[in-house]
Amino acid sequence: MEIFQFQEEDKDEFSNFLRNCKGENLLLQSWGWGEVAEAEGKKVIRFGIRENGEVLGVFLVIIHDLVLGKKYFYIPRGPVIKEGFYKADCNLVANTLKRIAGEKNAIFLRVDPLVRNEDKIRGRSEKELKKLEELGFKKLSGAAQPEHNWVLDISKDEDTLLSGMKPKTRYNIRLAKKREVEVYQSLKEKDLKSFWGLIQETASRDKFTSLAKEHYESIFKVFKKDNLGTLFVAKYKDKILGINMVSFFGGFASYLHGASSSKNRNLMATYLLQWEQILEAKKRGCSFYDFGGVVPDSKDKLHKWHGITRFKAGFSGERKSYVGTWDLPISRFWYSLYKIGKIFMS
Repeated sequence: MEIFQFQEEDKDEFSNFLRNCKGENLLLQSWGWGEVAEAEGKKVIRFGIRENGEVLGVFLVIIHDLVLGKKYFYIPRGPVIKEGFYKADCNLVANTLKRIAGEKNAIFLRVDPLVRNEDKIRGRSEKELKKLEELGFKKLSGAAQPEHNWVLDISKDEDTLLSGMKPKTRYNIRLAKKREVEVYQSLKEKDLKSFWGLIQETASRDKFTSLAKEHYESIFKVFKKDNLGTLFVAKYKDKILGINMVSFFGGFASYLHGASSSKNRNLMATYLLQWEQILEAKKRGCSFYDFGGVVPDSKDKLHKWHGITRFKAGFSGERKSYVGTWDLPISRFWYSLYKIGKIFMS
């Protein structure tokens, strides 16, 4: 068994491996997501695990800069191991990564394993989590990615999908149509500019801090280059009411980011946007629609995500819960300083 690096000419092999891994949303391990990170100025390495000429696993590593020239390696929603081959030599993978990370002045390795909490409860992933602990990984109290996502199976026909929704959601979709809200897809710069304006408006209204403008621009750039996704724009007459960023990869559509106007909210444009995104995902051959992060418990009305969770759950679907984010210290001294610094900055 060997660990190797994919080169630019290996893009198709890397992507095809991921597309053949069914049942999980692997967008954050895709070649295109690496290009998003590169567009933001980060370094990216794409590794593979191979035995007897067969690729058993791949993992995208994004290198993040810290102070004093230090860095850390991050594997979002990975590594991705071929089904039946999780017994691949984890020690070899971890030791190889630690060696390469050390050469690049990285002080720790961070992963979000594709292991679900429900699998842990049923006992199917206890070995994987135990192996992480044996390798020296430590579970974080927070998470780099949402630990709970809302996912809808969209392989059913349109009528079945509509009938499975909560009555209010179904009513609001029809209301938006009746009031002549229009939804179109766009990869035009003017709509990206409008999206950024709406993001700022939404952040101010809902009291959250948006990501950097460059992040949205990087996603948009890769959408155009690799046909990885598009903007969905809801419009009423000459007014833009909402814009969402949606990606399509490996049988999953992912609702990445959304923004809406504070005006004409009675037109229910956000409901029609989601429905049109689901329909487009079906056209593109997707079987699942990932609404993104939700609260761990829908009954927690005090959680800041309670409202958006109720909105997403109205379309039907189920919560997918993961085991969170884990760090493997490479330099315990520098990792301890990093943790102390995070405490003072919080």
